[in-house]
Amino acid sequence: MKTKIVVGMALVLLLVGVIPIVSAPESGYIAVTQLGVTYMVDPIEAAQSAVGFYDYWSASGHTPFMEDVVSKVYLYKDTTTGELSLIMHHSIDNSASGSMRVDFNLEGVPPGAYTALSDDPTHAWNATRPGGHEFDLALEPEGNWYHGANSDGGVIGGLPTDEAWCITVNPDFITGIVAWRFKTPTGAIELDMEHPITICNRIRVYVDIKPGSWPNPLNVNSRGVLPVAICGTEDFDVTAIDPETVQLTLEGLGIGVPPLRWSYEDVATPYEGEPCTGHDLAGDGYLDLTLKFNSPEVIETLGLEDFADGYVVIIILTGNLKEEHSGTPIQGQDCVWILK
Repeated sequence: MKTKIVVGMALVLLLVGVIPIVSAPESGYIAVTQLGVTYMVDPIEAAQSAVGFYDYWSASGHTPFMEDVVSKVYLYKDTTTGELSLIMHHSIDNSASGSMRVDFNLEGVPPGAYTALSDDPTHAWNATRPGGHEFDLALEPEGNWYHGANSDGGVIGGLPTDEAWCITVNPDFITGIVAWRFKTPTGAIELDMEHPITICNRIRVYVDIKPGSWPNPLNVNSRGVLPVAICGTEDFDVTAIDPETVQLTLEGLGIGVPPLRWSYEDVATPYEGEPCTGHDLAGDGYLDLTLKFNSPEVIETLGLEDFADGYVVIIILTGNLKEEHSGTPIQGQDCVWILK
């Protein structure tokens, strides 16, 4: 008989009782990384265009997230069209905090993305920039802002949602701004103003910890190996993955555990249900990448011994495709049930 865990609010209901769940990332597979620490993020969503949400008038933006002397970056999804955008803005309209100067140099903007809005579009403070655009993907640096009592910023539209990409934002906070944050639907990530961030839309892969069984109990005193499979499908060939780049980690941890060894065999079936629900199906006719991890190293590095007995923890798997497949980043997740 299949055993199933069902997530409800912050609890996991097991057939034999109630188990709390912790460390659940947001549902998306877009990741923000700075100084080796990665966070899963979802876009802000609303039923209007990103330009409409930015609400540019009187030489300023007017989003609900603007703060005096604070710079913010976030992803935005127009729920009426599905278009994904990247919004960035600095300070607020009618600021009394004096002049501010910020440059953003962007790398890796995917083909098809475009400058949807420049705040400001015709500010002539820098005569070397054509048209006076303070934000323009055709210029370098793309963001070149100087402002006093108004906000500045910009919007990149047309980000692909069905393919992988990574945008690196190299900031130069020259004067005035005192904090930099990545806004999410549930809060904000505090960023280091001296270092770049990388925003990646990663290929989603199906991960099965302890393939062929469910749930996935992990005794923190285990001395063996932890088997993990990346599932192949009709549309995804796991031999395109570079196994040497694969790691197990937790959201926001900044370090991970590589596999001891790997092979290719059919051992698992993708599960498409809610996080921390599952099945005990084995092979499905498609080749899987099977990896063996040192259990004590996983437990120690991920700090799993710090979780209480019975907690269910989401484990994140990251990696890249091989260089001949552009080194595209991948990500998946599955859960373990802590036993002590």
